[in-house]
Amino acid sequence: MLYISLAFTLLMLNTDKIKIKECAKQLFETDKTILQISENMGFNNTQYFTKLFKKYYGYTPAMFRKESRMTNIINALDVTDEIF
Repeated sequence: MLYISLAFTLLMLNTDKIKIKECAKQLFETDKTILQISENMGFNNTQYFTKLFKKYYGYTPAMFRKESRMTNIINALDVTDEIF
């Protein structure tokens, strides 16, 4: 039973990582609101989305969008690569 629980947890973490990467791409490439992007990717809790995004990228989604467009930070972070 422990193995099933661990496998499920790892699957959820990987799923969140993939979704956060797609959110980062959309923040850079589109003018959709942060709320639209997070909800479209299945994050129904904005606070959780923001916390998770900051965990992976070191920026809140709003800061990421602003900085990526101003300084082209997207090249340094390269959302096409692994987050870790």
